[in-house]
Amino acid sequence: MANKLKGILIDPVDKSIKLVEVDNDCRAIAKLLNCEWVEQVQAGGGAVIVIDEEGKLVRPNPNGYFRCNPNGQVLAGKGLVLHQSGPDWVDARVSIEAVRGSVSFVDHDGVSDAEIEPRHSVYAMNDDMSRGELKHSYVMPVKRLDS
Repeated sequence: MANKLKGILIDPVDKSIKLVEVDNDCRAIAKLLNCEWVEQVQAGGGAVIVIDEEGKLVRPNPNGYFRCNPNGQVLAGKGLVLHQSGPDWVDARVSIEAVRGSVSFVDHDGVSDAEIEPRHSVYAMNDDMSRGELKHSYVMPVKRLDS
């Protein structure tokens, strides 16, 4: 396992997409994403987007929203594009140009509650901090900051 990962950071607050290098550790990735817990979303072709696992639980999310194609799922908070090799994350293999061409930033007012309903899958964490087996999936109640 490499000590550093090269990924592509999607930042809805800055509306930026840039190359980054981060320690290959869930805690370092969580810090980069400004969150406590991370989860991954499959993006196709082995690409994954690591996001704030609790991002959809707070509305409006102070870290913003984005989607990866015009009809794609709305994701809350920052995202880190990497590649999955077996149970491990490795350097992103998709180009930054491809990510820029597929990501659109979404204002909170442009997001319906149904689009950001928090559906989460919970995985066990292995001793080496890699993702383990799926434990369960659930829908969580939302804490609204705008009411």
